[in-house]
Amino acid sequence: MTQQFKFGDKCYHLTGDMEVIIVSDEPVIADDGSKMWRIFDEDFGYHLCSDYKLELVPHPDTVRLEKIGRLAVEAMGMAFDLDEYRRQIDETMQKEVHDK
Repeated sequence: MTQQFKFGDKCYHLTGDMEVIIVSDEPVIADDGSKMWRIFDEDFGYHLCSDYKLELVPHPDTVRLEKIGRLAVEAMGMAFDLDEYRRQIDETMQKEVHDK
């Protein structure tokens, strides 16, 4: 499965050994059908990069929330399932939006 990026995502460029920022919400589709993302690198360069060369750098708040969730669930003696945890958060957020 290929990664779907969005504007503002911080990524690690695997072959360039640097952090980059995604500067578009939609990829450029190359002639061979591969996805190319518009990136801005640490040298202030603007480039296109194949999605397989990019790895998403998780936001620190997301990492902290997942850690808190894992600790809380495991403290209750249950197994932690990251996908289920994220699904429940998304469902709760959608419910709050619709309840307003």
